[in-house]
Amino acid sequence: MIDGNQVSEFFEKPKGIEGFVNCDLEYGPLEKIVSKGELMVYEHDGFWACMDTIREMEHLNKLWNDETAPWKIWSDVSM
Repeated sequence: MIDGNQVSEFFEKPKGIEGFVNCDLEYGPLEKIVSKGELMVYEHDGFWACMDTIREMEHLNKLWNDETAPWKIWSDVSM
């Protein structure tokens, strides 16, 4: 649960609730930080993709090689 840019409650990957992704930490550390009011968020509404498996890596590499990668925002510059 987010209140402005501060995390007010934290649930580790609950089923059936949509939300933002977090770094992969165990239950204890993030819950403790939240209880102290010390966990903040940066909301990113752009492209995001997981790259935990070979299949996901191959998909992202294909996007890059096909020049359709949404995160590639620069162009090649010849000197």
